[in-house]
Amino acid sequence: MLSAYIDDSNMNMPPVCVLGGWIGPAKEWKGFSDDWAEALWMKPRLEYFKLSEAQNLTGQFNGWSDQSRDERLSLLVKIIEQYKFRGVTNAIPYDAYKEVFGQLPDKGIQNPYFISLFSTVALLAGYYQRQGCAEPIDFIFDIQPGQVEIVTATWKRFIELAPPELRPLVGDYPLFRDDKITPPLQAADLAVGWSRQLADDHYYRRPGRPPPWGVELDVLVLGRYWTKEMLLELRGTLNLVETKS
Repeated sequence: MLSAYIDDSNMNMPPVCVLGGWIGPAKEWKGFSDDWAEALWMKPRLEYFKLSEAQNLTGQFNGWSDQSRDERLSLLVKIIEQYKFRGVTNAIPYDAYKEVFGQLPDKGIQNPYFISLFSTVALLAGYYQRQGCAEPIDFIFDIQPGQVEIVTATWKRFIELAPPELRPLVGDYPLFRDDKITPPLQAADLAVGWSRQLADDHYYRRPGRPPPWGVELDVLVLGRYWTKEMLLELRGTLNLVETKS
């Protein structure tokens, strides 16, 4: 069995909508969680990890020095590398999404979370289907206000539109957990927060920035950076009809 822990970064806000996280064998997440918790409880202790707080030295990192922050970040990313989980990231330019999907009658699809989730789940299911995996993937999301309803509604729509060969890998409805007590979701926050910053650079054509932990992660990342042309092609594939004025 595989488990994927997925988080978003400022979804439904410009310039880029990003969804991402990590996937790996379900049996390995317990060991990962123990190692992650042990790293958090080193002095100075952290109750939980959030990348934005680390980078801005706020919240759990309030009062930390840059050096102490960087050392803890480095330790956490080494734990991710150790378990060799696969990363996944899905980035959609906000303005292009609204131009292509914003006038459709389906309110759920007007929200970029729909295509973000559809694409992320399809990307993972397609990859593992090609690897010969036949078991469903469990998807676990962070609990946020309104998030459960959005994901649940999106999930139903995804099942309706997913290619038949991918449906066996999608599994039951997704699970929801509190990220403050779920280490894999904190790792997903780290991944998607950094992916969001790289995606901003990509779409603004800025030079790539070095990671805050000093070195590139030695992991395989399955990624999709959408363009307007790709969104138009997907809309045609899904046979979606624009609202008539």
